[in-house]
Amino acid sequence: MTKSQVKFVLGNAVIDDPLEADRWDYVYSIQLPNGSVIRKLLSVFFVDERLSHFMGDFIPTDEYDALAKTASKD
Repeated sequence: MTKSQVKFVLGNAVIDDPLEADRWDYVYSIQLPNGSVIRKLLSVFFVDERLSHFMGDFIPTDEYDALAKTASKD
């Protein structure tokens, strides 16, 4: 994916660092009805203006759904 395609899918990066133009960081937060907040970080990296790889503290959807159900019971 190109940088413009990533921006279309994910939106503007939260941190705009001119020294790290090939790294974009996104922070997502959700407040559950019980008041607890879930925050996730996603970093995407580019090489030659194309998406190279990404990393973050996210988990697969099935695990997230189980975690959200557990948090909502608290």
